[in-house]
Parts: sequence; structure tokens; C-alpha cells
Amino acid sequence: MLERGVILERAGVDHWHFRSKGAIATADLSTLIAELGLRVVRIGFEVAPLLLRDFLAPVTPGQAVLELQVQRLAQDLLLSVETPFVAHVTHLAYIAEATTYHCGQLAAQYLTVLDIVTNGGRKLELFSEDFILSGATSPYFEFEALITAAVRAYDTARFPLWAAYGTGGSPPTNFERVVERVSAPTPLTAILADAVEVYNRAKEYRDCIQHYAHVGARLPFSRIQLLKGKVWSAVVLLPDNPAAKSYAKFLYANQIDALSYGWQVTDGVVGHLTAVVQALPRKSSPT
Repeated sequence: MLERGVILERAGVDHWHFRSKGAIATADLSTLIAELGLRVVRIGFEVAPLLLRDFLAPVTPGQAVLELQVQRLAQDLLLSVETPFVAHVTHLAYIAEATTYHCGQLAAQYLTVLDIVTNGGRKLELFSEDFILSGATSPYFEFEALITAAVRAYDTARFPLWAAYGTGGSPPTNFERVVERVSAPTPLTAILADAVEVYNRAKEYRDCIQHYAHVGARLPFSRIQLLKGKVWSAVVLLPDNPAAKSYAKFLYANQIDALSYGWQVTDGVVGHLTAVVQALPRKSSPT
């Protein structure tokens, strides 16, 4: 799956099927991706005969799929940290897995939305190549779950960071305040600064959703487009300005897509939590 819910299915060594207007079309993968300007979000593998499993691609090509990174966090790194930090790592692995789960569910809902367009009783794909599909709420349900898990992941990271590099007592009440006050190793400092940026933006959406306005409640819609005139895609719009905390003040000029943004946040959560665990005190090697 590419961004915007575009599904490609292998049709041969170098060619892939995709859903076009009223038909199934075929194209070379690299050529199509370059033309559409979209990134790969999910990858399907046949892990056993007739058993398919989807994985979240990393934002940075060349890294392991996100689920495998979480597995390493839960297993390899767990075994190497000092005993007082084992429970912390267990909690981080749990919430990282929850975040990737919700991102996968969000991606799945794009298929639901596009299926309405191409296979629904009204055959909407026959009437327009760019339109708003009202009432498409299921992707918003999953985005809200994802962004809530992501913020919780960063706030969970407060505890091991403070235990390892804080000044004693209880940690400050949110992730940013902990980062401001810990004496973390230099290699971790820049990573934490990036994590704070991801956290603060995600928290704007989370706080808006939980306390003021659900981003899909008043005006749930997806913009459906026949991208480049050849492949159906969806943009599930998020407000540019969640800090406005008001349906009346939301703006959509930047066309922020829930899947693209949510996937980037998920990738950040996995990478940042892994960096935190890697920086925790390690067990001494046996001599």
C-alpha cells in the first residue's frame, strides 16, 4: 500500500496491478511510484504458504519494518538493560506495539473508504474523478486511537529517562518537561529534541480530540481523487491547526492526510523509544 490508500498487487516480476477508473490497470512499480509521488506505507508478505501478513514500512528506506523494530525493542534490548529498567522497557515495547497496531488499522480503513468508491452500489467512480465522500468516519476513529497511543508512548518514556538521567523524585508531568531537565548522553540529546517536536504536534491533536473537538465529528470527509488520472486515492483530512480547538476555526489549506501524518508519527515513536532504550544503563559483560 502507498500513501493515500493506493493498493498495488504484484502481477509479475516487474509489474503491479492497481485500481483505475472502472478497471484494473498494470504498471511498472518504480515508474508508478515516481509518477504518483507517494511513499510505500504497508508491505504484504507471504510468511507461509497462503498466509499473508502486512507490515508497516519505515519512513527511511533501508530500515527494518516497524513491527520488527518493535520486536527487537521487546526482546533483544530488553535482555541487555540493567534489571531496574526491565519493567520500563516492557512498558515501552507494549505502547510501541499499540501504536503500530493502530497505524495498521488506520491504513486498513483507507481500503474501506476506497472500496465504497470502486465497489459500492452507487459506483461513485463513474461520476467524478475528484470529489468529497461525506460520512467517512472510520479512518478518524483509528487516527484518534493512534494519536492517543503515540502521545502515551512519549509520556511513558518519561519514567526510564528520569530514572536514568533525572535528579531524583517523581518525573515532571509530561515528556517535554522531562527532556528539558534530564542530563542525557550527548548522542541522545538531538534525538530527544526531535522527539519533543513530534510529541508536541501529536499532543495538539490528542488534546483537541480529548478535550475540545473530534477532528472527524463535525465534518467527516475524505477527498477522493483519480490521482494523475489513473489511480484512485483518498485523503482523510486533518485540520492544519488543532491548537485552535474549535470546529469553526479549523483550516484545511495544507491538505494534511491522516495516514501520511499518522505513519510518520508511528515511525517516530518506534525510533525514538528504541533510542531511549539503547541509552539506558546496560548489564555488565561477564568477564
